[in-house]
Amino acid sequence: MDASTIDLDAEIRNLGKILIEHPAHVEKVLHTLELDNSALRYIDAILNSHIKQLYRNLSSNSPLHTLSTLRAMASWNNGVACSRVFQAFDWSSKVFTKMLQLSNQMNSSKRNVKRMRFASSKKRSSFIFLLITLIRYGTQEVRTELINTKNITTPLFKGICNDEPIVLKDLLQTWLTYIILDRNVNRATKIFYFNEWSLNCILSLYSREEEINGVPLYELVHKFFLRACTVPGEGLCFFSMGWHAPLKFEANKSVYNRVLQSLLPSLHIYTDPLQRELCLKILSACPDISASFLERNSLNTEATLSSQWICFTSFLQTFLNMDLPEPFFHPETKSTPSIHSIVENVLPASFSKPLMLKALNSSDKLVCYLGLNTLLSAFKRLKAVLATIDKSELSSERKISLTALITDVISNRLPDAQLFIQLYTTSKQELLTDAVSKVILYFYLFFPETVLKLKISSNVFLGIDFSSFSIDRPFSRSHLQSIVQILQFLPDIKWFELSNSPFIFLTSLYLRSEYSQLKDAVVKVLEDALAETDIVSPCLLVSPIIPMLQALEAIPGEHVDSVLQYANACINRCTSRVYAYLDASISYCKESLLDYQDGMVPPFSPISIVLVEQVPFLLKDTSVSQDAKLCILSWIFKSLIFFGCCGESFECLSKLFKGLISVMADYDFAASHTNAFSQTIEKLAGNKELEESLPNLDLLSSLLLTNEDSFWKIVSTQFSIQPRFALLYFSILLKKLAILLINGKPDMKPLLGLLSENVQLFLDLVDDHLYLNLKNIFSSPVNLQSFVMHPDYTEFNLQYADLLYVTDAFNTEGYISKFSFQETKDLFNHPREDDLWKMPLLAKYMELWSHDQIGSVCQTIDLFIQEHTLFVNQHCCSISPVLSKYISYVSTCKQELSEQTFEVLLKNSLTQFTELSISLSEHICQLKERFSEACMIKASETLESVLLEGCDDIRVNIICSLINTSSEIASRLWKLFLSNRALGSQLCKEYIGLYSVLAQKVDTNHVPLNEVEEWCTFILEMNREYILNNLSILAIAFPMVSLGRVKPSLIDETMSKLSEDYLPYEIFELLRIITSKNEVSSSKVANVCSDILLLLTRVFSSNDGLDKNVSSFVDYFGVYLVDNSESVKNVISKTVIDNFLESTLRHLQCKSILEFNLKVLFSVQTGQCNSSKILQMILAHEGNPLLLEDSSNDNKSLIAATICKLTIMGNNYSLSIMDQIIRLFKGRYTLHDSILCELLRYMEERLNVSIASRYKGWVITNDEDVITMSIKDRSSVLEPRVALESIHHYPSDYIPIQLESLQNLEICEKLLKASEFEWNEKIYHPLFALGVVGALYHTNPQVSNMQVILQQHFFGLILMGLSLHNEQLRAASFHFIQHFLLGLEDQKLRERHLVKLVLSSVIVNVSSPSQRLSTLMANFYAQSISIIMRPSHHMFLGINRYFLQRQHIDTADIPMFYELLYPSSDYTKCLSWLLSLLLAGLQKGEDLKLYLRRHVFETISTLYESCVVNKEIREAISKILLRVEALGAGGILKKHNAVYSLLQLLPQNENTLQSKSLNIAEA
Repeated sequence: MDASTIDLDAEIRNLGKILIEHPAHVEKVLHTLELDNSALRYIDAILNSHIKQLYRNLSSNSPLHTLSTLRAMASWNNGVACSRVFQAFDWSSKVFTKMLQLSNQMNSSKRNVKRMRFASSKKRSSFIFLLITLIRYGTQEVRTELINTKNITTPLFKGICNDEPIVLKDLLQTWLTYIILDRNVNRATKIFYFNEWSLNCILSLYSREEEINGVPLYELVHKFFLRACTVPGEGLCFFSMGWHAPLKFEANKSVYNRVLQSLLPSLHIYTDPLQRELCLKILSACPDISASFLERNSLNTEATLSSQWICFTSFLQTFLNMDLPEPFFHPETKSTPSIHSIVENVLPASFSKPLMLKALNSSDKLVCYLGLNTLLSAFKRLKAVLATIDKSELSSERKISLTALITDVISNRLPDAQLFIQLYTTSKQELLTDAVSKVILYFYLFFPETVLKLKISSNVFLGIDFSSFSIDRPFSRSHLQSIVQILQFLPDIKWFELSNSPFIFLTSLYLRSEYSQLKDAVVKVLEDALAETDIVSPCLLVSPIIPMLQALEAIPGEHVDSVLQYANACINRCTSRVYAYLDASISYCKESLLDYQDGMVPPFSPISIVLVEQVPFLLKDTSVSQDAKLCILSWIFKSLIFFGCCGESFECLSKLFKGLISVMADYDFAASHTNAFSQTIEKLAGNKELEESLPNLDLLSSLLLTNEDSFWKIVSTQFSIQPRFALLYFSILLKKLAILLINGKPDMKPLLGLLSENVQLFLDLVDDHLYLNLKNIFSSPVNLQSFVMHPDYTEFNLQYADLLYVTDAFNTEGYISKFSFQETKDLFNHPREDDLWKMPLLAKYMELWSHDQIGSVCQTIDLFIQEHTLFVNQHCCSISPVLSKYISYVSTCKQELSEQTFEVLLKNSLTQFTELSISLSEHICQLKERFSEACMIKASETLESVLLEGCDDIRVNIICSLINTSSEIASRLWKLFLSNRALGSQLCKEYIGLYSVLAQKVDTNHVPLNEVEEWCTFILEMNREYILNNLSILAIAFPMVSLGRVKPSLIDETMSKLSEDYLPYEIFELLRIITSKNEVSSSKVANVCSDILLLLTRVFSSNDGLDKNVSSFVDYFGVYLVDNSESVKNVISKTVIDNFLESTLRHLQCKSILEFNLKVLFSVQTGQCNSSKILQMILAHEGNPLLLEDSSNDNKSLIAATICKLTIMGNNYSLSIMDQIIRLFKGRYTLHDSILCELLRYMEERLNVSIASRYKGWVITNDEDVITMSIKDRSSVLEPRVALESIHHYPSDYIPIQLESLQNLEICEKLLKASEFEWNEKIYHPLFALGVVGALYHTNPQVSNMQVILQQHFFGLILMGLSLHNEQLRAASFHFIQHFLLGLEDQKLRERHLVKLVLSSVIVNVSSPSQRLSTLMANFYAQSISIIMRPSHHMFLGINRYFLQRQHIDTADIPMFYELLYPSSDYTKCLSWLLSLLLAGLQKGEDLKLYLRRHVFETISTLYESCVVNKEIREAISKILLRVEALGAGGILKKHNAVYSLLQLLPQNENTLQSKSLNIAEA
């Protein structure tokens, strides 16, 4: 069947017979006429004249063809007639209900039963497909009515478990797309339709295993539930509010997701993995229901090894391992969830104490393990909750009370801690022991009082047999880590007792493990243990355990126990405080007191003395082998060396070892080692380099105990820092640095570079405590005290200061900062020539000082300069490093600076080039504002001599600043240069900037102007080539060029310098100056412009991108071209301009190019360019900004103006041009679309062709929620949502742009920069709205078109047109409404009478276009038209009642104000609708009169404080009041007392009040 062979009139005449005999033929006709608008007449004939026959067919035993026909009608042309099909039938009729019901009475034979079931199933399936079509193509009202039709909904869900898979697949997808995920369907409607019962019906489909295209049906059902129930803010799921319950005023709801709360108990989470996944995802998306679900989700059986127990515990573990839901704190009240909710989500009541006890006491260890793992998951969540509370902004008291409340409640739900201790001691399974140890650790963390009262001995955790223990196994390692952390909490541990020492246990564990986490845990515990003792000196910069552990790294494994026993015994001896027997300690102290005259004992540690003092007893001990004794001696040696590098005195250590030499005489095997050790320490005490490396050293020791060659070899090949020992590494490297320095190795750059690199790496891995320790190491005097501020190590000091500054590894309270600060103070208080070498060092160290230190030194320097001016003048070069820093700090920190000091510094900075000159040049602009002109003149007495000798750019910059300060200085310098013309020419290149500044400061009372002009001319002639060839010099020379006498020939010479690579924009200022000083012919100017256009054509054609220099050149050329437009007209050839404009098409995204093109078009005559060709190329170019979404609005406006200018300029009015412009025209309320809109309107008049005629047709596509209008081979899209937004933000004050403004460049540029329009690209342009709605209607003025125009807010745009201030546009809207009202008479639109009632009210109140409707009333009418087409809208009844009860509408009042302010139902919705209406009606000051009459502001301000309004209502009220303030009438709110607490919302500035707005409002 072909569309051309169908006689539609004959088909309509024979419809009665066809529907009876051959209904399938109707479907074929509709498919054939799919894109033919005449098919609407065919559909109307069926529905209007043969509806009874359709009912008969549907009631028959074979309704399948009729159902298929209805589907074809509803889906025709993407659902254009869908609403008509829906309105034609009563869907609550029993005819449709029976189709969805399966036969329940089948008394016939089995064969007949099977046939009846089959027929009934087909009938139900076909009808479901019809419902799917109606939902898919119907409007929002159609869907809502279907949802609310219980006679369809109930049987549909009841029989869903027996439907065919293909039907279920389409039905689920339709529900998902058009109801659940459609944001136009409110959540209340979704929840009403998909309630607990209906969801349970769908839930039964999880048992269906049929496959569709290889996908099981239950997977499709699962995807449906996941999309519908697990995405916060979509479908059936509310936005997540965390664990918070609804606030009291929110309709007395206990939870937000009530339907999902009722659904969860129906899920088979223990038997079906998909339903279990669904449950977990629902709990994750809807945390408000998790507490109630977990509370009721109890286990029905005992804690035994069963699938139910395994599923129960795994479900709880998965849930508890989820992240905490957001927000944890309520967004409005900033409160935490209720304690009950928190506790239930941490340790659910379903996992009760009796259940836990049964699991822990179970004979089956797997049951016990699963219970423990569940408990661990609960503890992890508790940890996350407490951490969140701790990081919050709550007060400390509130944090403590919350933490106490939560832990107390959870503690009551837990078994006694004694049970876990017993389980730990009796358990032999590795997994179980690990889990129990973690639980015990959490008890110590969260419930310390419950476990500490048990007085658990450390032996419970330390009695581990390493022989049967494998650290490489993850569970064993985790167990050990838990034990280590538990030891931190045990009270009164004797860490260093001689038997069962925890110190030995932990150190052995450290050495055996290769895992960083475990090692770090051990180090942390041992650090805390040693910190409680006094065994080390306070000056030690590193924790003592670090050197001890590092020294153990190289000890053979078989001797480690012996070393640890010795170390433990020594520490035990120190901690037991039996100092009476420490003979070595007593004798050493006596010797030290004699050596140090000030009576201060050098830094030493008790442990160092004990380690050495116990060596004789070690050597006598026969139970220790000789090899073990040597290893112990080696460990003592390394430990003490590391102590020395970290702050302990090497002199002390050297004396201790000397005392051992006499003891070693009886022990030959140890004597040589002890002598070597003693000699090494003695060398380290004197910072002497070792002659050869010691053997068998680990990497860290090798860095220190090697000669120079070996050290650099290690650094270059093997060096890498372990973060755990980083502080020790840095201490050792600093010691090595001292050794290299003292032995004549001054170049420390490689080593300092290595330190800098590794310090920066280390800082990324540490916390604040370690960072402070690092600063202390680098700022301490331990290793570098002898070299800081030493004259022989100046270079090193400079490099070291740079290291500290770059790495930020200095402490302002450290030794180096304090020492350099004091040195600076002393030096400037008592200056001596011998100390001048310190100045560069002090300048460097000044960067490390605190703000207070800098302020103090600045005051000292100020006094020093005033009191020792001669000294400063003599030694300024030496002092300048510190003075330059001084100038920087004084200018930036606003420090005081006396005039005398400034004079001295300024004179010295000019006399000779120093660092002071550089600093003063940078800060002279800030400093000169502080001092008088007299001070400046006095300070610049030496200028002449300085300039005659020749000075650099830095000092020239200072002189330029002085010239700008004082005209007297400028006059002095003019006299100098005028009397020394040869000198001025000789130094022109150096002083060109100075000359330009002088040219701007010519005082004719003191300097002859003619001599200045001659001098400038002479300088320019002598240096013409230099000036023209240097881009930076050209701009500087303009003031001098203005004073000189330039010749016209300079134009040609200037143009000859231009090239594609040399385009200085400064030449246009030069050309302007030449033209102003000489008579230049217009042809000469035209030739210049032509040559530049040719040059730019080559540049644009050969480059895809343009740099800033080219853009600047184009901008200045545009100004030059406009200034000389009279000279250019009819002179530049057409070829030049055409080629140039074509070359710019590659750069349509460049704003400078677009602006310049517009200037070119305004500067030439019509015949000077091929406007038609250029216009066609711009319209078709793929780089057109109007085609690109990411183009700026400025570029779009410029190209729109260019298109308009080219069209008018060349009279390029044709249908093809019109069609191309329509494609670029988006119809939004933007400047570019406004320009194009006016151009199209103008073309309509010239061509006598309506733009609407260029549209070939239109189609509604509900899938995209858009209306597509075809324009030849492309399409334009209309969006109902944008139409609704346009109604609420309609630009009533819009004034059409006059195309005459595009005939003058100045007016056009003002238009493109206009600020009086508030453009809004999210709404439709008023002219576009009028034209498009006209196109929609006149294309096919049938009922279906009318229905779409009314429903989708497009007619509302016409009604809003009556509020426009432009009478011409109001007239267009008025006549359209009249025409539409007449067209309603012949249409069978269901809402026809209500629409006529509203439009008649509009016509009565606006009897002619000369009357303007207020914005508020226009908005009310516009929304009313849309609402009466939507019966499901909450305002439907109210709007109908309002119009039906009134014969006349008062347009000078606010409609339905009190009805909506105090409604009987739907309070929030009604109030929101009213507030949106009030906001839309406030556009101008004249609108305020209506609001003041009804006391709107007082009323809504009172509402703001009401407890019955929510956050959205308050935001809407604040928008209205802020809009009043934006209109300049904020004073009205205060005058009429409509403020209350809302004054805080408004800007507190009464100066913004405009009396004009007030006068209008109060008139």
